[in-house]
Amino acid sequence: MIGSIVLLILLAMAPVAVLVAAARLYRRVIGRRNVRRAARRPAARAPRPIEHVAADLRRLHRRLELVPTAAPQTRGRALVVAYDRVLAEAAALLDVPEALRSTPEGWDRDGERLQVEARLARAGLRVDD
Repeated sequence: MIGSIVLLILLAMAPVAVLVAAARLYRRVIGRRNVRRAARRPAARAPRPIEHVAADLRRLHRRLELVPTAAPQTRGRALVVAYDRVLAEAAALLDVPEALRSTPEGWDRDGERLQVEARLARAGLRVDD
């Protein structure tokens, strides 16, 4: 009688024990994989050469000037966002102060964009051809 009760208890606990063991094994495997991924990931990305940034800046500036008025608004907006990012990258490389990311969109950001372009020109990087 006691033997059959113990057997029933063991049979009832077996699925729980299997699930707990599987969960621990899964965490161990996932943890090792995450550690390996972190080890493969480069620590810090080196800044791009200023020549590449300047070429991207000029290319985006030309494309912004050539956006037709009938073009979808998302296309023009995407170009402006990309241009602002590259403009900020160039300013950081040349130690030129900029506040593009913190300036709200609209007239204020347009003015800041023009000021950053002028500061970059004084630093030796002309945006327009």
